[in-house]
Amino acid sequence: MATMKFDTAKKDAMAMPVVQTAASAFDFVRYAAFAAEADERYAAFLAKPQGVAVWQRVRAGEVFRDGCRDRQESLRWQLGALARTMDYLTDAPTYLEPWYGIGTTAAAFGAEYEWFPGQSPAVLPRYSTIGDVPQKLERAVELAPVLASTLMTIEYFL
Repeated sequence: MATMKFDTAKKDAMAMPVVQTAASAFDFVRYAAFAAEADERYAAFLAKPQGVAVWQRVRAGEVFRDGCRDRQESLRWQLGALARTMDYLTDAPTYLEPWYGIGTTAAAFGAEYEWFPGQSPAVLPRYSTIGDVPQKLERAVELAPVLASTLMTIEYFL
């Protein structure tokens, strides 16, 4: 059987086309009303003994590829996605995300990021077997650049 290779040239299948939106052009009043209505629907859902909540979010594929490298660009992509999301009914509010991939947790334990052009960030494997992992792993936040970057992105988004 032939080995399948992950095709890094393919776009995010869950993404929708989004127009970048500057914070100065984003309709915060409309979004606040949209989020409040979604909060009400979600609270009503949680109060029921059963049911299904539907969470609809427009996913800006650029953010989940290399668009996360620049927090200003990431914010513009995400605000564009939030603006488009407001055209859909959802049972839970959408949000901004300081996204740098799933490797942020691994970076806390010593993994290093690779930033391949046009792709989402990747984490290089640090250990080959479970036996290679030390009993105790510690790493200061300042030694993991992506963790510091995540905190700076949260501050910037706020």
